[in-house]
Amino acid sequence: MIRFWQSWWKEPPNKTIKAVTNDKPKEIKPKPINMKKKYAIVVGHTKLRPGACSPYGIPCEWTFNKKVASYLTDIADIYYYDSYNGGYKSMVRRNANKMNKKDYDLVIELHYNAGVQIANGTECFYYVSNKKGKKKAEEFCKAYCKEFATKNRGAKAMYSKKQRGFWALYYPKATALLLEPFFGSNFKNVSVIKGKEEAYANVIRTTLFK
Repeated sequence: MIRFWQSWWKEPPNKTIKAVTNDKPKEIKPKPINMKKKYAIVVGHTKLRPGACSPYGIPCEWTFNKKVASYLTDIADIYYYDSYNGGYKSMVRRNANKMNKKDYDLVIELHYNAGVQIANGTECFYYVSNKKGKKKAEEFCKAYCKEFATKNRGAKAMYSKKQRGFWALYYPKATALLLEPFFGSNFKNVSVIKGKEEAYANVIRTTLFK
């Protein structure tokens, strides 16, 4: 009888009995991503008063630099001046008041130069007492000249209210630079930048926005 019992009896499978519960799994909410940008770009001049216009096949300053800025929207906030009504100083102050509500590390204003045909090269302006601005301006000039083989005219201090562009460096609470990378009135300067707005934007990205 013992052998017969052993022949048909099998151990029940070792199953784990799960307790029935009405508890729902806790929802894990993703942490919010900090979208704050550390940099600001101001496109110099306005759509109606676009600044210097090159005779060598590139757009006027405002249009050219708007395209350059478009390649940097992932890392910088872009600002446009509203109107020269009330004067240049008032226009710049209104724009700076908007930017100063945010805590930027660096503000850059985009331009290009114009003069007599033989004038050429790269320069960058900073506020006279800002050591960080001077260093950044020097780095930009060096990098742009290396990329586009232009003459390095150097980092230049803005020290007088009578200088053009002074208020663009004075009003922002962040370190500010005014970029003049080439002369639109010089054929050679224009020929090396024509159609290369993205390459210029990459110089800004790797030199100033790091």
